[in-house]
Amino acid sequence: MRAYRHLPALVIPLRLRLQKSLSLGKLPSDWKLVTALYKKGPKSNRANYRPVSLTSVCCKLLESFIRDDIMKYLTDNKLISSRQYGFFKGRSTSLQLLHICTGATMPGRSGRHSLGDGRQAAPYRPTQSQTRPLARLVAAA
Repeated sequence: MRAYRHLPALVIPLRLRLQKSLSLGKLPSDWKLVTALYKKGPKSNRANYRPVSLTSVCCKLLESFIRDDIMKYLTDNKLISSRQYGFFKGRSTSLQLLHICTGATMPGRSGRHSLGDGRQAAPYRPTQSQTRPLARLVAAA
């Protein structure tokens, strides 16, 4: 807990800086830095570099607050489909792949499988060669 004793002294200035950034609709210039990262090949060739954005902790905090507010609004108003995966807490794209491979169809009210639009569908049975890479991916996660 000793590491957090100076936290109150940081909260107010940080809050003021975040509010100012939001009200102006701009990030302070020292919050983001774009630099060139060398890939491979001759260093004299500009094509051998790629731009990288280095983001400060303050900027990451602000992005996190904004993302959380947007996600809360979208989920509270049921604007995100239950089939949404990736960039959604607890719903990774690996989980989506697992759902697709283990049952690409959804059981309907009648107990029969149907596609999302109500048409009947044959149950999907993946082959071992299709599920082997997925099993490795899930085991690694």
